[in-house]
Amino acid sequence: MKKPGQPLSPRRGFTLLELILALGIASLIILVIYQIFFLSLRETDKFKESINRHEEIYYALNYMEGEILSSQEIWKVQRGGRTQYILVHFNPQGQRRKSHLVYYDLNEDGRLFRYGWYSTVQDREHFSFDNNPGKNKLAGDIEDFQIQTSDQAMTLKLRTKEGGDFEKTVARRWPIQES
Repeated sequence: MKKPGQPLSPRRGFTLLELILALGIASLIILVIYQIFFLSLRETDKFKESINRHEEIYYALNYMEGEILSSQEIWKVQRGGRTQYILVHFNPQGQRRKSHLVYYDLNEDGRLFRYGWYSTVQDREHFSFDNNPGKNKLAGDIEDFQIQTSDQAMTLKLRTKEGGDFEKTVARRWPIQES
């Protein structure tokens, strides 16, 4: 039973101040969770891009290794003040094109290309560069590309624009013919 002076129902609910305070705290919590979530998504994307660049570089190094190992001769020539190593693959007898010539070079945009063309020459003395060779991009964002040789191996060195160093040593089957 109700006593005199007592309200009809006990006071329930929140005041306006309590609601505003609760919404403010909830908004801050949601903002922090949002920032953490999207920061982790950005970092994941950067990590994926880095992995893709590394895969591209490893593919290029492995591709070059295969061509070096399968080449039948290697010619060392000078072109534009740079040393180029021409990988020579001879075609079977009776074919009009006697050899397939390949070299690798870095362009001014930091892209590593494979240049190749068919030729009718079979010796170093009659060699000349094709003015319009076929080219395939092997890797991008490369700062420096070098080939170093020793008596028994060739070392391929790549440095990326982000500072990564990659190196692969490949056994040579043939001596390098120099001019």
